Amino acid sequence: MQQALCAGLDEASKLLSEAQGQNGLEFWHEKVPSGLNQTALFSYRNLLLACRQEGISAAAWATRNLLETRIWTEYVTASKDNARRFYLDWLNDARELLDKAHSYDGSINLEEWRITSPYADLDFGETTAETARDWLGELRNSSALVDEDYIRVGTIAKELGHAAKFASLNRMLSKFVHPTAFSVLSMPSDRARHNTVTFILVEGSTACARCLTFLNDFLKQKNVEEFFSH
Repeated sequence: MQQALCAGLDEASKLLSEAQGQNGLEFWHEKVPSGLNQTALFSYRNLLLACRQEGISAAAWATRNLLETRIWTEYVTASKDNARRFYLDWLNDARELLDKAHSYDGSINLEEWRITSPYADLDFGETTAETARDWLGELRNSSALVDEDYIRVGTIAKELGHAAKFASLNRMLSKFVHPTAFSVLSMPSDRARHNTVTFILVEGSTACARCLTFLNDFLKQKNVEEFFSH
């Protein structure tokens, strides 16, 4: 199953890239599922590595990321408006990063600090960071889909009908992500550690498989060949 999931994520990356050129998928629209697929792939690789070492905190972190990625993937593949809303939250993140970078070190001169974006359609080139920050704010506020605040994964989980399970599993994994008293004191034996890692691996693999299912359905709607069997 682990090999099949990794192979499916790799294949999904290729097909999503092809969908942009062959199926007229807009650049931003292709980047959303592509980004989530890449996140799922990296998180799953981290999960497998952590499980081999029986690192509970690292495994829990990876599975929690997969759990959130599963929610976002279902959300963005449900409609183009959802995908656009998620994509535009990048503007909130980008502007916040620029603001935090400035406030973190007062010696940074925004007029001189130049950035380039890895995204072709959002390439600031030689624009100063201050100009880029203002541009991001204007673009963010120009869309009716963008609220002042971020969309929250818990809110989306509730909207999709997964509120109870998401909240329960997310909180459970959080107990292991952080050095809480439970995570520090509750693993005295190899058996307990192995059983906990196994549980986390199963949940992470399940979330990863669901990501692929949603991506597969999305590509089928775009008349792209099927890559993942239900």
